[in-house]
Amino acid sequence: MNKVRITIRLDKDVVDFFTLGGSKGYQSRLNQALREYIKDSSTSLEDKIRKVIKEELANSQVSHESY
Repeated sequence: MNKVRITIRLDKDVVDFFTLGGSKGYQSRLNQALREYIKDSSTSLEDKIRKVIKEELANSQVSHESY
């Protein structure tokens, strides 16, 4: 993939999170997080709702089994 040089201003806590105490590799980590966000954003609303319902049903069954 082609890389594009940009200038961006981020909050300090965001930069601290991605630098993990050092600056090496933070741009790659930030790029990966943005890719994951894009991938998640492309999931249809229907798929997201199905996932939530499935998780809630599973949690409900676990709760009922513990009684």
